[in-house]
Amino acid sequence: MPRDKKRIEVRPVDEETPNQEPLVRLGIDTPAPEEARIAPPPRGGSGARVPATREELVPAESGLTPRADEEIWGTGKKAVRTPPWGWLALLGLILAGSLVWAILTAGKGDREAFESRTEPTVAMISDRQETGEATRLIGRIENTVRQFLAAESVAELQDVVRHPERVLPLMRHHYQSAPPVPTVMTGFRVLQPRTLDLNRTFWIASMDVEGASPRNLLLEVIGPEEVRVDWETAVTYQPMDWDDFARDRPAGRSLEFRVQATPDSLHSHEFGDSGKWECYRLTAPGAGETLFGYAATGSAAAKKLSSVFAPGQKESESVILRLLVPEGLRSPSGVVIEALASPRWTYVESPE
Repeated sequence: MPRDKKRIEVRPVDEETPNQEPLVRLGIDTPAPEEARIAPPPRGGSGARVPATREELVPAESGLTPRADEEIWGTGKKAVRTPPWGWLALLGLILAGSLVWAILTAGKGDREAFESRTEPTVAMISDRQETGEATRLIGRIENTVRQFLAAESVAELQDVVRHPERVLPLMRHHYQSAPPVPTVMTGFRVLQPRTLDLNRTFWIASMDVEGASPRNLLLEVIGPEEVRVDWETAVTYQPMDWDDFARDRPAGRSLEFRVQATPDSLHSHEFGDSGKWECYRLTAPGAGETLFGYAATGSAAAKKLSSVFAPGQKESESVILRLLVPEGLRSPSGVVIEALASPRWTYVESPE
């Protein structure tokens, strides 16, 4: 038969009662022994008061309280729940701060998202406009270049060259022995803008052509729909063959040649006085002869040439010089530099 079990009771501990019976503390899985009691902590001299209730056992600062329907240990009274106002206030502050942070973060995220959507859109519109204009310009350049290369007569060239009124007689002179040879462009190698004048728009074009060496052209964008080729630089136009000029030395004729000029110090014959003459060694593209040009010290030609070359410069510069072989000149290779017609091989403005 099952053994009768005694009712386990919780008794208040009287600190003043002598000869207390040994008490046993209950564990979670420990069977309750008969007459089990909650043992007080060890006494320390005067002895500390043992909390008699669960409410007293739980630290007040923890904010935890027994459930309202539980009895206070050893009192038989219902526990009265006290709201943890401190913790609730702190929790409220945390929630409020989190809400403000979320609002600010969301606003910032919205602004950043808007900016990330807006800025590329504006840039994309700008790029699209610039790309469209560039595409149209390249199309006009390509059409002009193809028309120039495909020309079979001076009349066809006249429609696509710069300064057509001035250049027309030069083209007739240049092609008097043979008309232009048409070619077909297969593609651009280089196409880039070049600054020659702040008020003008120039482009350098290098392209491959069928059955021939690559061609280089200088172009000017004149208007919204007009592009012209600089024919003089395209053929490196000279008023006469440079080698013929060097050998024949036609006296009394002022001619403008495209040359490579390099500062030099050769002074001889009529140009032997270095104080009166500034010397330049002159060569021409595709030619074998070398001449020496002399500009009178202090003249407009000498001053303009000195502005082209840096002090002590030994490298050549591409220029257009007006040259003259005076009557009776004894120097076998000397010529007079009358003027610097252009500091490059093209005329930005059409010369008078």
